[in-house]
Amino acid sequence: MKVQGSAYPESIWIRNKELDYINVTLRKNVEEKQIEKENDVETVYEYDEVTIKLVDRPNLEEYVQNNFDALFNLGLQQETTPPFPTEEERIQAVEDALLILSLGGI
Repeated sequence: MKVQGSAYPESIWIRNKELDYINVTLRKNVEEKQIEKENDVETVYEYDEVTIKLVDRPNLEEYVQNNFDALFNLGLQQETTPPFPTEEERIQAVEDALLILSLGGI
């Protein structure tokens, strides 16, 4: 996904931990652009960015650096894949199915 920011981005941003997973944001193809606004010129950076979840492991940053391109491509694939249903959505689907079955089907 193309993103813009006013600060030059780090290529790897190891963010927060959720249970045994770490959210990692990867950035590449950084381009500096000058945008004129009123009487001022503003510098912005435009780049490709993906966020992936990785299992926490020792030397995580080194692992990400060594596998950057493969992980970035994985992030691109995950952006186009629909997310897994949440636990609540799964429970609701089961309850709906049981209701339909108890009423004799559709």
